[in-house]
Amino acid sequence: MIFTTLEQETSTFSYHFRQDGIHEFLFHAVTPVEVNQWIDTTQHMKPFVIEHQLHVRALYHMAHVWPTPYAIRNATETIRQLPKTIPTSTALLLDDSNILITLVQMFLRQMPVRAMQSRRIFFQEDSAIQWLEERRLQLEAQGYWDLPREEVQRR
Repeated sequence: MIFTTLEQETSTFSYHFRQDGIHEFLFHAVTPVEVNQWIDTTQHMKPFVIEHQLHVRALYHMAHVWPTPYAIRNATETIRQLPKTIPTSTALLLDDSNILITLVQMFLRQMPVRAMQSRRIFFQEDSAIQWLEERRLQLEAQGYWDLPREEVQRR
């Protein structure tokens, strides 16, 4: 699978493609270095996702990090570049911090709103995974898959 070839891990950023089809991103910092690593990873994924019209399910571990203007600007632009027809389900896993939640909600309001995209904030990983699985089942019923069909049949 192409996504496993993109896996990377540094002390401040990692990307893993989980066996359940979830793209998992872990941020310990949100400097331009980590943001650029995230952009590079998503840009490498994009042609395959578009070619196969895949439902992208992503889990972002963002505890103890604060969205920076650089991160917001680049995330907004990266998301705008994805075709509106590509369904995405994004779970943001945060600390239960009122200030951080407020900042992330402000960030999410700046993101383009598209019918096929859904984003939610979670404080527990189990709840985030459960929601991503529910989204997978919901969108599969509509004909959208998170893996190419030949990979889904092997599950």
